[in-house]
Amino acid sequence: MIPLKKLGAILSICLFVLMLIGQSTRHDQGSGLAYAIGRLVGLAIVLAGLFYSTRWLLILSGRKHKVGRQAFATLWCVESVLGIFLGFAFIKGIGLLFGTTVVVVWSASFWLTYRWLAKLRREEIMGVLS
Repeated sequence: MIPLKKLGAILSICLFVLMLIGQSTRHDQGSGLAYAIGRLVGLAIVLAGLFYSTRWLLILSGRKHKVGRQAFATLWCVESVLGIFLGFAFIKGIGLLFGTTVVVVWSASFWLTYRWLAKLRREEIMGVLS
């Protein structure tokens, strides 16, 4: 059974992801500097909430070493996977060259970020052993 705090962290991550999706699919007709600043501040608050919820979940899972960096790397890995899927959609919709370029760029991003995350976790394990 998942402890209640972990369930809260998972639910808050889901909430912030839904807020990001909802914010990106809105088609408001607002204009002006105040509207743009309001949208950017709202996006920054949602991204900060997503980051700190992920960080909280890692702490509850027992991580202790550079938890902020692990949270950022985890979120970037997930974003890279979504970028790869987007590239495949571009291959189908826009064109082969553009879609392939997007897939290659996001695949390289995923590979580098995954290596960074593995290095952080190795450092954590070595720190615990010594």
